[in-house]
Amino acid sequence: AAAIAADLEAQFVSPNHSGLRTTAEPEHLRHDACAAFLLYLNAETFAPGARADTLVSELEAALEAGTGLLLAHERRDGWRRLTFDEIIVATPEGL
Repeated sequence: AAAIAADLEAQFVSPNHSGLRTTAEPEHLRHDACAAFLLYLNAETFAPGARADTLVSELEAALEAGTGLLLAHERRDGWRRLTFDEIIVATPEGL
């Protein structure tokens, strides 16, 4: 997700744009100033564990604040890709 965010950030730096700011640190996130939450979807996104629990909490906060989601579905070989149907099955209930 960090590489995707960096690419997006670079695309929005021009004289006509004020730029795009990204963060991977939840404590820096201001939902009132956030246009979208970038969610990178692969086999690790909702794999059981503390990391997924934290992600679910962050997603719930973003959704509650009305922040849009920008989904990036990994489809490249060797990058732990899943079909979209497999991602839907792995997604925790309530999301």
